[in-house]
Amino acid sequence: AHVYVVDADAGALGPLAALAHVGAVVRVDEPERLARLGALLARELDRRRRVGATARAGEPSITLLVDNIGALRQALEQDRDLAEVWPAFERVLRDGPALGVGAVVTAHQERALPATAAAQMAERLVMRLADRHAYAAFGFRLDEVPVMVPGRVMGFYAMLVALGLAL
Repeated sequence: AHVYVVDADAGALGPLAALAHVGAVVRVDEPERLARLGALLARELDRRRRVGATARAGEPSITLLVDNIGALRQALEQDRDLAEVWPAFERVLRDGPALGVGAVVTAHQERALPATAAAQMAERLVMRLADRHAYAAFGFRLDEVPVMVPGRVMGFYAMLVALGLAL
């Protein structure tokens, strides 16, 4: 397995760079590295689609870990030079699982993850939210939402999206 990390939050994920399977830890304030990572992931998705499922059967999986996807999206969309990069990351969320490229993302609010990307995710892990109605953004009906205490989660289960809000 190969892991690529984007730290768009407090910068606490830097130590992950020392792990053997981590290809890079990129901070949101490193635009050139973000652009290179986006291009690398886009090329890999294209290559995996081109070679087909049989040829990639023995290949290692790739995981993109994004801490605070809302901040990543905002940084990329606000910088004209990086406007082309956000679609590459969004493509990983949308098309990646079928090609052996998964994602684990965190967000500080339920609207941080684009609805188009959230709709494509087969698995979601949602932590307790302050507003019970906010679970609708993740496909839960209000009558499905149990009373939750801190540390409890509910979810749909293929790709994982964890959302944590400060309460």
